Amino acid sequence: MKHMAVKNRVRGFIRKILAIIKIEVQRQMTYRVDFLFFRLANIVEVATMLVVWTIVFGKSSSMLGYNYNEMITYVTVGWLMRYLTSNYGLEYLVSRNIYDGTLSGFMIKPIDYIKYLVVFSLGRVSVAYLSGVATSVLGIIIMMKYVLPISSTVNLLIIIAMLFLGYFINLFVSILIGMLAFWTTFISGPRYSINTLIWFLKGSELPLNMLPAFLYKATLFSPFAYIFFMPLQLYLGKISTKQGLRALLVEIIWLVLLYGLVRIFWRRGLKKFEGVGI
Repeated sequence: MKHMAVKNRVRGFIRKILAIIKIEVQRQMTYRVDFLFFRLANIVEVATMLVVWTIVFGKSSSMLGYNYNEMITYVTVGWLMRYLTSNYGLEYLVSRNIYDGTLSGFMIKPIDYIKYLVVFSLGRVSVAYLSGVATSVLGIIIMMKYVLPISSTVNLLIIIAMLFLGYFINLFVSILIGMLAFWTTFISGPRYSINTLIWFLKGSELPLNMLPAFLYKATLFSPFAYIFFMPLQLYLGKISTKQGLRALLVEIIWLVLLYGLVRIFWRRGLKKFEGVGI
């Protein structure tokens, strides 16, 4: 009898999760035109980077430890990794819930808001993943002549684990940015500044080890280098499997720390929350 009760609770929990994901997938499908323009913008962005690096390497066979094929691989495979770790502006949802008072509704429901956001994000990214991953894989196929294969299956498994953790690191950072709305009227300015810094610290535009040595070492103290730059270094064989495992451990530590910060921000933010907009 007790076993059946536990099984029913688990089934009910799973149904709730699937319902949240399904609702968000349906909502995202209403913005198909927006997705189209986002994808076109992404394609133009990556194509521009490929053209720039092609021009740069047209004058030199190597640059700061990278040859042309390695840089093309960095851009194209990195494009795919960006999609796999993005949560697409979840900070706006969190801040809006705070601004308009919607958060009050979650406080009286038998569901933890942070856990809700984790489940909600899966529905939010599912549609974007289908289109984003498809376009990035197409880009890799087009540039296949220059894209290097991964060095080993073990490294591939480590990279998959790093990207999985990277998704949740990005998610918790987005939640933290959104929770700034507890203390400030608008988060657009802080969000733009923080995301610009994160973009740089990931190595999205430029491999971090192309930076001056002191600046490169400084970037390794943030969690963001381990979401994008380090997986690519492991893919290219520029760091060993042992170093890749060490990077994975750093991600785990950062994930725990960020989750702790989310809970601290949540508790302190609720003390400031006045249910504005209700």
